[in-house]
Amino acid sequence: MSSKKADLDQSFYKKGLMVWVVNPYPSEDDRHFKAHLPNSARPMYVPARVESRQGDRVSIKTLWTPTMNLNKDLDKLHPMNQHTGTIDDLSRLGHLNGPSILSTVQERFGAGNIYTYADRILLALNPYQTITDESTGESLYGPDVMQRYRNRVPQKTLDSMPTNRWPWLRLQSRSR
Repeated sequence: MSSKKADLDQSFYKKGLMVWVVNPYPSEDDRHFKAHLPNSARPMYVPARVESRQGDRVSIKTLWTPTMNLNKDLDKLHPMNQHTGTIDDLSRLGHLNGPSILSTVQERFGAGNIYTYADRILLALNPYQTITDESTGESLYGPDVMQRYRNRVPQKTLDSMPTNRWPWLRLQSRSR
């Protein structure tokens, strides 16, 4: 590990930091996530809090009941985003890692939001049922909703400003 990266890791992974860890619970035990994700399959990652650290080994405590105390290598942990409310564009996440993406999409899906952006890419999850917006009563498959997403202009992010990464790709205004 480079000296610069080691210094960053040393200052970043401190007691109290919220992280994601690969799900350590037995696969036959669903008590730990059913209270948090009632309509979901077993999650790949679970939230935890850093308790202490010794070099590249970190002691963590899972946050779901029943809690578990674990010791993990630093490279097995993923920082958790500390946001309130819903994020509709994954490129706005502070920590863009696999567990954060899965968690955000899962939260949005649980709230009835089947569409999530990743900069200019629209992720659409198939709910295998008709979903209606409770506030407006309109179907999420309706032409008005599809038109809102089709005409959305993504916010410029620092990553997308310097270059147009794929100039040969053209945005088309049709469903895929």
